[in-house]
Amino acid sequence: MKSILSFCLAVTLLFCFAPLPVSAAEGNDYQTPAINPATSMSPLSTEGASSSQEISVGSGIIFQPRVWTGAMNLKHTQSKTTVPLDKDGKPSGTPASSNIDLESTMPVLGIGMAFSFKRFILDGYVQKTSSGKDETVVNLAGADSSFDYTGMDLTGIDIGNFPKTEKTSYDVEREDYSVSLGYQVTDRFIVFGGYRSGQTSYDALMKTTILPLNGGITSDTIRDRSTSYKFKASGPFVGLSYNYPISERGQLGFNAAYAQLDGTYSISGSQDATNSTSGLTYGITWRGKLYKNLSYGLSLDKYNYEFSDLKYSSPIEGGVGSHTLSVKDEILTFKFTLSYAF
Repeated sequence: MKSILSFCLAVTLLFCFAPLPVSAAEGNDYQTPAINPATSMSPLSTEGASSSQEISVGSGIIFQPRVWTGAMNLKHTQSKTTVPLDKDGKPSGTPASSNIDLESTMPVLGIGMAFSFKRFILDGYVQKTSSGKDETVVNLAGADSSFDYTGMDLTGIDIGNFPKTEKTSYDVEREDYSVSLGYQVTDRFIVFGGYRSGQTSYDALMKTTILPLNGGITSDTIRDRSTSYKFKASGPFVGLSYNYPISERGQLGFNAAYAQLDGTYSISGSQDATNSTSGLTYGITWRGKLYKNLSYGLSLDKYNYEFSDLKYSSPIEGGVGSHTLSVKDEILTFKFTLSYAF
């Protein structure tokens, strides 16, 4: 993570202080964007109604398509507590807990479009990461009643101290979309609001392996289990951005947004748990001109939200279990954007 942040800072400083291209410097004709929500019309991305760099107040309808690429670091944490229930639906056993803690850095691609009229900007975008990977390894001792040991030679083996290792491999990806409307209050301040939706999806493949033992048992995989998880958070948001022009080079933008989110957690497409929470994003963006109406942007955003008391029930060994989940996503995104104003 430190290396990613160092790279982002170095690139940003390079663009801020490197000599201007001739096309951008001639005549000192760079115009500070009058309408630019700079960075965040959405609670995740620095892409929003912000991208309209060449739009000036009082102009007609102008639109500005954009594309971007970059890297997204995603930290996803899930904590689950399971309480066994009897036939009457009452707690009947000792609660069990489990955790998923994964982190992956993935390439991200996105496209967006901004329309402006006078002081108003309407914007929409979609973005998606490629698949990222992570894995965990846990060493276990003791029998697991969910295992089927039929056909195994357990002569001389103390099942109560039966050593195993569980390796879980994760394939994770993220996708987001947003629509938003912004209004330029002053030359530098913009307020905005809209609706956004984001989904974290991952497949977990767990391999349980017997460790080498005396008694004739060698290392061997005794169970493969694959589970698919999807966590979707959607809702309205509001925010504020501030843009500070730096001579003819471009402008520096700061943003913050607050979202009210409804979350749905799906496991293998069948069990759903729902609840609501709030999310917060904040970020910084550097924007400059490359040639005439062609501009670029460098942005770094932090986005996080946490859901608690996500509840669902499912069959477990010996009956039904009541599950309570706590889920947290922390997302750090660095992007390089190209946009063109028509």
